[in-house]
Amino acid sequence: MKKKMQYELIICGLAICLAGCGSSTKLVVDTEVSSDTESSDADDKKNTSESIDKALSDDNTAAVTEQSLDVSDDTFTDNNSTDTDTSITNETDITNNSSLYTTVTPDSNGNIIIDKDSISSTASYYNYQSGNTIIQLIGIATDSGEKRLAFNTCQSCNPSPQAYYQQQGDLLICQNCGFDFVSEDVGAVAGGCNPMPLEQLTDEDGQFIIPASYLDTFVDVYANWTGPVS
Repeated sequence: MKKKMQYELIICGLAICLAGCGSSTKLVVDTEVSSDTESSDADDKKNTSESIDKALSDDNTAAVTEQSLDVSDDTFTDNNSTDTDTSITNETDITNNSSLYTTVTPDSNGNIIIDKDSISSTASYYNYQSGNTIIQLIGIATDSGEKRLAFNTCQSCNPSPQAYYQQQGDLLICQNCGFDFVSEDVGAVAGGCNPMPLEQLTDEDGQFIIPASYLDTFVDVYANWTGPVS
């Protein structure tokens, strides 16, 4: 009977120990699981934060890059537009200026031929090369449409290098003395500061015809002449 009680006590003691160990083991396991969970949560939060920061950084970089591209494109467009506008303007000026000046040479008969259709209310200039000297004629149409042709110089201001005429509005202005006159006077009025008339001028079949040999006699008159030729 006594031994039986001792055995029961031993078994109870073992049961108590085992119960305590199980509780401790469960506590340790729960603690480790909790720690791992907290660590995992911390890592997840860290990774999430880093992802958000990276996304924001990428968005900002994309926005800055897009803005830079927009500015670059605008600048490129403006520059091209300016260059194109400047290129077109210069070409127009050159074309218009060149159309005012024409080089004329003698035909097979030794005559200078000028089509009257080339003469308008805007003064035209015709360059004839005589040796080393350019002899220039000026042509213009009157208000009534009549075509006129004369030397682009005068006896009054000659031998001044500026003894030539340029158009300003409806008037022709002497670049030496400033005298002005209207188109009706060209080739019709002699003397003073008017353009010298062409005495050997033929108007035939819509053309003005001038012997080159006649123009050659005016080389001395144009010796100091410095008017524009182009």
